[in-house]
Amino acid sequence: MFRVKLALMAALAAVGFVIFGLGAGIFSAGAVDEKKPQYPEPRFPSTFKNPRSVDEVMPYARSMARNKSNFLGMGLGILNAGDKVLIIGDATSEDIYTDALKRALTERKVQVTFTHDYELAGVTRKQALDYMNAIQAGITSEQGYMEACGWMRTFPGSLDWLKKQRPDLAEACFPKKNTEDIPEELKAIGRKLRPAPGTPSPVATYVVKYVEQHPDLRGFFYGRGGPVWLQFHPHEDKWLGIFVMDNRWDMMTGNGAYPADLWLLTEEQTMEPLASVDKVRANDPEGTDVTWDMTEEQAQRWVRGLYLRGHLFLFPNEAYGAFSQGAVDYPVIHDDYIPLEPIVLINGTVAGTNGHGGFFPRIEEHWKDGYLVDVKGGGTYGELLRTFMKYPKIHEVTYPQFKHPGFFRHFETALGTNPKFIRHPLDKNWGTAPERMRAGVFHWALGAYFWHDPGPKYTGPTQLVKKFSIDNKMPGDHGYHIHTYFTTYQVHLRNTSKWVTLVDKGRLSSLDSPQARSLASRYGDPEKVTATDWIPDMPGINVPGEYLKDYANNPYGYSTGIMKKIEAGTYNHYYPPVKSQASAGVAGAAK
Repeated sequence: MFRVKLALMAALAAVGFVIFGLGAGIFSAGAVDEKKPQYPEPRFPSTFKNPRSVDEVMPYARSMARNKSNFLGMGLGILNAGDKVLIIGDATSEDIYTDALKRALTERKVQVTFTHDYELAGVTRKQALDYMNAIQAGITSEQGYMEACGWMRTFPGSLDWLKKQRPDLAEACFPKKNTEDIPEELKAIGRKLRPAPGTPSPVATYVVKYVEQHPDLRGFFYGRGGPVWLQFHPHEDKWLGIFVMDNRWDMMTGNGAYPADLWLLTEEQTMEPLASVDKVRANDPEGTDVTWDMTEEQAQRWVRGLYLRGHLFLFPNEAYGAFSQGAVDYPVIHDDYIPLEPIVLINGTVAGTNGHGGFFPRIEEHWKDGYLVDVKGGGTYGELLRTFMKYPKIHEVTYPQFKHPGFFRHFETALGTNPKFIRHPLDKNWGTAPERMRAGVFHWALGAYFWHDPGPKYTGPTQLVKKFSIDNKMPGDHGYHIHTYFTTYQVHLRNTSKWVTLVDKGRLSSLDSPQARSLASRYGDPEKVTATDWIPDMPGINVPGEYLKDYANNPYGYSTGIMKKIEAGTYNHYYPPVKSQASAGVAGAAK
């Protein structure tokens, strides 16, 4: 089926996408408005609740248990009566939500086995939480640079080199109070929970064995993001999806009720023109302004590999060097390898104030012919990146399958596609990571990387990059994510004069297509069904103030102030609007 869709895409490309030229298409193509753009006003759902009992959670849990889609994977709704499923939470999973989910699945006659990752490591929840609190003491989403520190774990010899070159940065990444100085008993707990790099995790070891001992298992749900399934080779097909429905910030939202067929439709409409694209441009008011060109052959390879549920690869290089997955039979991995080269070369600037790990002062990355040439600002995050740009031979080595040397190649421009995800509390590190799931949010990343090794059949995650990393003491993964929230992303259709806007100022254009609104009307008011539930406040962009003075130099300080208002019920931009602040559903959230 997916190959049929590709053939259709190619056919549409050959006729120049007449549907867009006639003005009857899904998107609004044509000249770009040169007037100063008006960005969407901030908002946070006024219906967000702080439940006190499992019974209060049950309506949301039942929606989650019926929904067939979720970020990166499938939803719990794919399970049928009689199916057996394994669900794995962690020490932060809250019982009120996991108990509600188990009850909702049991009501559907699904046989649930629920466990936690710490149990599989042979430790208690208290021990796991004590260890987590020790290694994260004093670290919040203010230390967004911790993402770069985590990237170093894929980079043999990087910490020893950094200690010699920049001991201050090494201490910032791995403070003694969070590493060397924690009690020995907690270090022992840590070794059980987080084995040395290259060693299978307790979860991976357990799941592989469990799957082999339970051939009637439908599958399992586990993880919070990233290519979770790769660690379970050769049983990736049993991984059904991530498990994030264990906290109020994911459960007590519109996620569970967001229709799976609508989600898929808007993703397919976003992907539809890409087979016929020869140019792309993207810009964002925080300073991102990039372009790239591509041949017809590059575009054809792109559409074969760009699909990941809720996470579309809107920069082609992330789709290359991998076996394809299709939207129709997702998450099946096809024996259809997409060659890595020739890669696409980006030019311009990527800028922002946060990534997966949290916030940092505004950073600018400058790209020329697909390679990072300069980094400005970014506080410690930027300083770590500039420092590793001086790492010996990092610009000279040529990674497997690449035709040109150097690690710092643009890898990722990924798009979230579900409008119901919201910002989480910022008092923990990685507090901003869930935001990449929201429709219209882009995350950008770098690295000479690819997902799978070439061959006639899929054999698991790349071993070529892993071996190269170990042998040459070079980075073994992509990293340094930057999020952008008000991006406009446009594609030019080959052999036409048409530009198609896929994302407009942070709003997924397909959400407003006639087809999407018609489908949404089956579930209620299409305006509410397709609404973006959370939009951040940014002074100088969508609220009064000066961007640099009031926000960009201390984005954490500003954003955490907004979150405190949200949690106190005193926020000024609840959606739908409330008659009085006291009636906001989030009031008392922090109690």
